[in-house]
Amino acid sequence: RAFGHHHAMRPVGEQVAADVLNCTVPEMLLQPLIENSMKYCSSLSGIPELSLKAWFDNGMLRITVLNSVDTETMDTPATGLRIGHTNVRERLSLIYGKGANFQFLIKDSVAICDLQIPVKPGEFG
Repeated sequence: RAFGHHHAMRPVGEQVAADVLNCTVPEMLLQPLIENSMKYCSSLSGIPELSLKAWFDNGMLRITVLNSVDTETMDTPATGLRIGHTNVRERLSLIYGKGANFQFLIKDSVAICDLQIPVKPGEFG
């Protein structure tokens, strides 16, 4: 698989709420999610698609990375090592305890990584 600047990908949307633009996110939380999305993103119809969403929801900063996947040819979650996902979960636990959450699922040929990080009133990330 091609990776990095040799990997053709079409960003299909960036939906970032204006009130989260000044938020800071702990180091090494987003990079492995974006990197995995680029590495495993595929499409039967041509160029793979990647999307990023971020917003506040009930005291949580929500960040979701979505990418197209070919469920016929991709490794199943059970066969992959999921090292990036494990690292994200461990970092969240170290920084936020049980207050943060990370979920990964595949639905309708879309891989979804969903981060939920607690934000105190008046605090940005």
